[in-house]
Amino acid sequence: MIRHASSWGALLAVSSGLFALQCSLEGLGDGVRPSSQVDAGDAANDAKAPEAVFISGLPAPDELAIAPDFLYFTTARNGGMVERCPIRGCNGAPEPVSTAGQENPRGLSVGPSVVVGWANFDSGDVMIASLGTGASHWQERPIARGQLSPAGMAVRENDVAVWTNSAAPTGTPVVANRIGMGAPIIALSRKAVKPGPIIVPRETKDVVWGDANGLSETTLGGDGTDGSGACTFVASDAGVQSLVSSDSDPLALYWATSDGRILQTHRPDALDALQNCRQSTVETMASGQGVIASVALDGAFVYFTVSNGEKGSLRRIQRSGTDVETLLDDLNDPRGIVVDDAYVYVVVRGDGTIRRLVRYGT
Repeated sequence: MIRHASSWGALLAVSSGLFALQCSLEGLGDGVRPSSQVDAGDAANDAKAPEAVFISGLPAPDELAIAPDFLYFTTARNGGMVERCPIRGCNGAPEPVSTAGQENPRGLSVGPSVVVGWANFDSGDVMIASLGTGASHWQERPIARGQLSPAGMAVRENDVAVWTNSAAPTGTPVVANRIGMGAPIIALSRKAVKPGPIIVPRETKDVVWGDANGLSETTLGGDGTDGSGACTFVASDAGVQSLVSSDSDPLALYWATSDGRILQTHRPDALDALQNCRQSTVETMASGQGVIASVALDGAFVYFTVSNGEKGSLRRIQRSGTDVETLLDDLNDPRGIVVDDAYVYVVVRGDGTIRRLVRYGT
């Protein structure tokens, strides 16, 4: 016998589906929703099952970087590694990018030609890895050794790597290297004090970094002599924790300070600044936020993680300036954060996961 659903049951099922769809659509203006509340297929071509945890079981994950189709991250696996997963997911089995034994990898960065760079803070090795043309596995090599606690790194256009030596009392705390065998290290600045994050804003030859004295910049060529040419365009007694630039406006900068503030400014072009160094106007977007671990941008918001032990959180504030909004709370030591067209990804170091939230409200 074939059993048919009653007309009342069918009507109830349709009504429930319409109500759920209405709730989903109404939620689009309220903030970033955990992926557990949204079908991931609504935002990207992904698995149909709702997903709040992108990957779990990672040993002490820390930093994140994103490139088309892949999410890159650092872990403490096998003495320190760089790994990656496709954005569509990897079923808990990430692909190794580096070999084992990377000692406290920092400054994770992915260049436009899929060159991955990082700096091993404990050993002083500055590393890159690439797939190469037709390669089936990652090819890894150092581009510098014996660096002094390298903390920040960026890999950008023309296959240039820049990094900071956070423990260098003298010498070359901010340096660059063309990514090529035997390429010489170029001193960009010898005046930075405990430099940390460093960036090369998109489609520029400018290099911007944060240190104990504020924000400074120069060009990829330095001043061509002793590497002392740099302009400190934001003077501050609060250290810079995390630093990002806008893709749509490479002169727009957003950063977090060691005293729990989110700040923004519009920097001068580096070539102009080297000729006429002047202070930029700084706007305080938020203060009293606690220990800020990482900052990321999309077109409308500044996202940041606050790492207060097991009571950490993921927060955001509109780039035009509004009250701070908490998106996720009670996170066990949140760290790195990145944003793509569909999602916000955040490392929760204390429970070994990377969480994913659907972006909206932009």
